[in-house]
Formats: sequence, structure tokens, C-alpha cells
Amino acid sequence: MRKPIIGVLPLIDTQKESIWMLLGYLEGIESHGAVPVILPFTESKEELDAILHLCDGFLLTGGQDVNPKLHHEEKSKFCDEVIDTLNNEFKYVFYYTYKEDKAILGICRGCQIINVFMHGNMYQDLPAQKPSDIAHHQKKPYVKESHQVNITKDSYLYDLLKTDKMMVKSIHRQAIKEPGENLSVQAVSADGIIESIKVKDRKFILGVQWYPEYNFKQNKYSHLLFKAFIDNCL
Repeated sequence: MRKPIIGVLPLIDTQKESIWMLLGYLEGIESHGAVPVILPFTESKEELDAILHLCDGFLLTGGQDVNPKLHHEEKSKFCDEVIDTLNNEFKYVFYYTYKEDKAILGICRGCQIINVFMHGNMYQDLPAQKPSDIAHHQKKPYVKESHQVNITKDSYLYDLLKTDKMMVKSIHRQAIKEPGENLSVQAVSADGIIESIKVKDRKFILGVQWYPEYNFKQNKYSHLLFKAFIDNCL
């Protein structure tokens, strides 16, 4: 049987003018028998069309801030670097995948941008707009989990993980404010921040605000997330 091919959206370092990648994304995919392919950094539909049909699923990675114009807001002084080419690439890949009903796992920024593309909105900066005692942006080293998330009962995530709470690694300033259309909330933190969403009428378009790529080798819940993703790419 052919191994599934997973398109991984690139990470961009604008200072070094380079593409880079977290090994955890690639290893999490490979650990379940799939082949990761880093997509080119482009918003060219012709270039993307040449490769997207070869992929069985897509991993929407973390990275720079989501441009607030995508959810019809002015960029505040708290918003950091945005890369329009990357935002446009994510958008094209997302709507292609939605139309074709292929699988998506969105991690951190990937989760946020799923919400935006489904017409939700975001906090541009949590410390400024919704301060909390919970460490959503934990400090290095990222060895321990920083806070708990509560998983919605009767949700896909609850059925998958067989638990109503878990500890997660959390390194983000932005977050979902209001969920978009046709999304179900899968998990929230104690201070009310949405931590996971799923598109209702697609087989597997799931976003998590935390970082399963850091601990999928040791953490059974992170392992199950990657497994479910790849299983839905077969």
C-alpha cells in the first residue's frame, strides 16, 4: 500500500530569507507511516496546483501572526510580523483541502487560521486583550506542559483521546476569540480560551492550539492526534 503524502506548510525566517522546519512536525508524520513534503513558499496557484493533488493531507504549521485583515480588523500595535504571501498560501491550501475533503491538522497558528478562514475572529494579543494567570506563552525550556485544557464531552476529540482534560505545551500570543461558521469547539482552557476546533462537515479538519509535535514520543494524547490525522489521510 502506498504511503500517504502529507504537505507541510513552510516556516519562514524573513531575517535569513529562508525556509526552515521543526523536526517534530516531520517526525510526528513519519512515525505513523506517512511521508512529509515541505511545500514551497509561494502564493502562485499554478505552482501549488502542481503539487497539492499529490498530497493526501496537510499540516498547517505555526509561525508568524495571522494578518488581522483576514478577519476584518485593523492591525493593532500589539500584532507582530505578518507575511502576506504565507497567509495567501495557507488560504489557497485550506480551501483546496476543504473542497476535496482531504485531512488537515492545524497546530497553533494553523488552528487559528482555520478559524479565520471559516469566518471567525481572533485576539491579536492575549496579554493585552484578555490577560490571564494561565501561561499561554510559556518560557523556555519547553520541557514541561504549562497548563490544562478541558475537552468538550461528546466531541470528536473526547472520543479520540478518551479523556476530558489534559496538560499541554503552550507558546502563543494570539488565540481564537469567536469560533467561525460550521466549527465545533473541541477544548477550552480554564480562562475560556478556545484550544481546539473541528470543521463539522469534513472528515478531519482539526485544529489544536497546543504543540503535540514537541512530545508525541512520550505523550499518548499527542501520539493519538498524529495517528488520527494520518489515519484520515489513507
